[in-house]
Amino acid sequence: MELIPHDKFNDLLFWLLRELHQFEWHDVARFNLSWYDMHVMKFLLGSPVSRVSDIAGELRLPLFKVSRLLNDLSDKGYVSREKVTGDKRNTWVRLTPKGQSTIRKVQDYHYELIMNNLKSLTPEEALEVLRAMENVSKVMNFEIQNRRSARQRHKKAT
Repeated sequence: MELIPHDKFNDLLFWLLRELHQFEWHDVARFNLSWYDMHVMKFLLGSPVSRVSDIAGELRLPLFKVSRLLNDLSDKGYVSREKVTGDKRNTWVRLTPKGQSTIRKVQDYHYELIMNNLKSLTPEEALEVLRAMENVSKVMNFEIQNRRSARQRHKKAT
């Protein structure tokens, strides 16, 4: 069963990824935060205390790269880190109040922007877009359930 011709699909996928890239770069210019910065901060907002290795797993990045990101976020005052007592290999990472405020401002901005843009659509079209947003992870990432399960296990452990 072919829902859409191959060429049309490739054009739509390219357009979607291009739009997301432009959205990201707009955020970088507006908030002086990279996508990785925002992703770390959003992750920490949902997991108030996390290990560096948890963040690395969420971002699928090597520990040294995450350490550099955390150094930058720490220098900006967005995160704090502390060594786990009795375990020198682990470090707890938390959002600071400044980090919480900043990521909430980003989220509020995104919400207002998208909600205002949805006003140009019919109510049915707007709901269709929102449903697509809810389902995109099912289509784009077959490992999504594994990541959710890992986060749930981490939340239960802390």
